[in-house]
Amino acid sequence: MPLEIDQQIIRRNDADFKLLDDRDITGGLHTVASVAERNQILPNQRKVGMLVAVQATNTMYQLAPDLIIWNVFSAGAGGAVISVTGNDPIWVDNTDPTNPVVGPAASPTDGSVIISSGSLFEQRRLTSDDIDPPWVITGLSPTVVPIDRELGAPIINPQFNASYMSPPFLATFQDPTDTQPVPTPTLFGYGPPNNTFAARSYLSTLVVNQGVTWILRAKLTATSPLKQLSISANIGLTRAFFGASVQPGVFDETFIEGLTGVFGGRIQTGYGSNTYAFSAPPPGQHLYICIPTAWGSPSSWKDQNNDAFIMTGAAPVATVAVSNAFVPIPGGYKVWESANEITAAFTITAVP
Repeated sequence: MPLEIDQQIIRRNDADFKLLDDRDITGGLHTVASVAERNQILPNQRKVGMLVAVQATNTMYQLAPDLIIWNVFSAGAGGAVISVTGNDPIWVDNTDPTNPVVGPAASPTDGSVIISSGSLFEQRRLTSDDIDPPWVITGLSPTVVPIDRELGAPIINPQFNASYMSPPFLATFQDPTDTQPVPTPTLFGYGPPNNTFAARSYLSTLVVNQGVTWILRAKLTATSPLKQLSISANIGLTRAFFGASVQPGVFDETFIEGLTGVFGGRIQTGYGSNTYAFSAPPPGQHLYICIPTAWGSPSSWKDQNNDAFIMTGAAPVATVAVSNAFVPIPGGYKVWESANEITAAFTITAVP
């Protein structure tokens, strides 16, 4: 049973003998010869935060709250801590790469960390060579290009290729309808041939320059942050018609589509996305540029010398209903006419 005392215990006449052995103390500071001896400290002698100095490795350990794990302890600024449960780690000093030294941990320096490589641990500052570049999705592209479509022409069952810095843990693919998991994250698509997702089409019949976007999201590990890469398509493209002609009796779809600047008109995304080149026309002709109303109207026009090119007034001479091969174009087309008859070649630019 415990012995109760009410006085201090001291050595008589300063005699040289052990008053108490640390092996008989619970917690506090212990000194042992080896890691094996440290691991044999009895459960009732263990206390959270106790310190044990191991002579064989010249290393101090601190006991974790679970009373099992011993952490390498350093009281110096910039010191580092690693967790160990059994034998000590093997430390390597690579200060001189031609002569690495294996042994106890070196004294910590400001900013030092512990670098592990297999069973070896090195205590030093990090360098750029220690840090991997961030993991990313490196590519996402359709298997059939171009993927853009004229207004009223559908994209049917698009397929995609993707690439990554290294294989992802998981991936998902999102379109305007839903988000779905991607079991084969490098080659996938809607409907055949890959049949990753159910067949699906994308179509715009009412909105000029309508866009559709697909988003690939992926992560390297279960706990890694999600990274994403997107790809978009224009499913509402329309055409510009331009050319030289005598003034017609009436502006209609036949006149617009009969202009000879580009056969069948030229697909573009807006009035300013291309220039309009005209060869020198025969006498008595004007230059005409016909663009979808949905594109808006330019403020002015300039020629190849950056000089003002005068079109009739500040507004088009007519607005005409026009259909492409698939659907009527919302808002029709505006017809712009040169103020004068033209007999020279011109390249005209629309000014916002």
